[in-house]
Amino acid sequence: MVKHIFLSSLPAGGFRAIRISFARITFTIAAFIIATCAIVIAPATAQETAQETEENQADYVSDEILILGVKRDNIGAQDVPLSAKLLDAELLSDADIQSIVELEQLEVGLQVSQTNSQSTGTAITVRGVGTSSNNLGFEPAVGIVIDGVPRTRLGAGINRLPELAAIEILRGPQGTLFGRNTSAGVINVVTAQPEFDTGSSASFRLGSFEGQEWVMSTTGPISDNAAMRLDVISERRDGYIDDVNTGQSYHDRDEMLVRIQHIWEDGPHETRFIADYSQNNNICCTAVHTLGRTSDLLNGLAEAATPQPLVGVTNSGNANNDTSYDAAFTPGRAFQDDVRDYGVSLEYNQALELGEFTSISAFRSFDTIQSHDLDFSGADILYRDGKHDTQDVFTQEMRLQGVAGQLDWLGGAFLMHQKISSTDTIKYGTQADAYIDILV
Repeated sequence: MVKHIFLSSLPAGGFRAIRISFARITFTIAAFIIATCAIVIAPATAQETAQETEENQADYVSDEILILGVKRDNIGAQDVPLSAKLLDAELLSDADIQSIVELEQLEVGLQVSQTNSQSTGTAITVRGVGTSSNNLGFEPAVGIVIDGVPRTRLGAGINRLPELAAIEILRGPQGTLFGRNTSAGVINVVTAQPEFDTGSSASFRLGSFEGQEWVMSTTGPISDNAAMRLDVISERRDGYIDDVNTGQSYHDRDEMLVRIQHIWEDGPHETRFIADYSQNNNICCTAVHTLGRTSDLLNGLAEAATPQPLVGVTNSGNANNDTSYDAAFTPGRAFQDDVRDYGVSLEYNQALELGEFTSISAFRSFDTIQSHDLDFSGADILYRDGKHDTQDVFTQEMRLQGVAGQLDWLGGAFLMHQKISSTDTIKYGTQADAYIDILV
């Protein structure tokens, strides 16, 4: 803001007074000239500032949140009646999101829980709505889609993820855009694609309980219109639940992922091929007892075990340190939760005069083997001896999307052929009869 400049009059009397007044006149004239220039320059400066503000606002407005789940291009969050949250690559990297299980820290309405099995006992709820079951044939209420391919069982979607481009959490019931209806929501995962600029990265991290993690990726062109990407991840960590009877630790991590991508672009044609293989060989999942009415009975049976007395139930809690727990289990009754998950997918896009055509073909296989001490105590009462679940699924999606005047239309078809097999063996232990007799 330019202030008013007041010129003072010459004071009367003496040379000294005139000299001082001359100095004042010189100063005031200079101030007047500067102020006049400021008045002339100020509108231009204000105009430039306004232009910069408009440009900054334009940049901010152009950075619109685009919804990926509607299967259309450049659709903003304000343009669809859909409750969704988009997590971009920067946010996912800063939060160190490595799997869907860890999304709880970024989305309040999302909850991921696991029972006595990581592969088949995982439940996801959105806004408190979800389904939980150890039955492999049970349809989940929250769907998981990775690069356009639905993971028909939650256990097949919670493995380690490669570098991510975005994750979209769609809240509420979703229609057939993802192949089938889901009553609670969809977690739409988009991974990083191959790039035509050569680049590689590698990281090694150490953590508690002898944790080690290797993450390596490389991408680059193989021709003028084709590029590839390779991701390799290996993670190992000791368990944090210690068995006082055998000294073995449980809830460890032994996971690996190998994923290769190929992208090809030729004018209106574009293909993306993905092949991945992951395996988890975890000693999982145990439970820690709290002392109750049957604690004395379990301890008595464990002490009578042969060839040596055992502990039935420990006083759970942070017995060793702030993060490690003591527990008691029956020797020879293994905890096992091995997972093999692999598949291939081919996405083809072509720009037609009628609209944008997309085809996604995929085959996935999911195989798990589980064993558990089901009474979770040192007494030999009940145990699972090898539960084997397999799932082979083929999916084919085709859709055509275009714009005709004011009409934005989308049509398509989805085919899924799924084969599920489950074999479960639960056996009584050597002390099951004694335990039931004493209770009865």
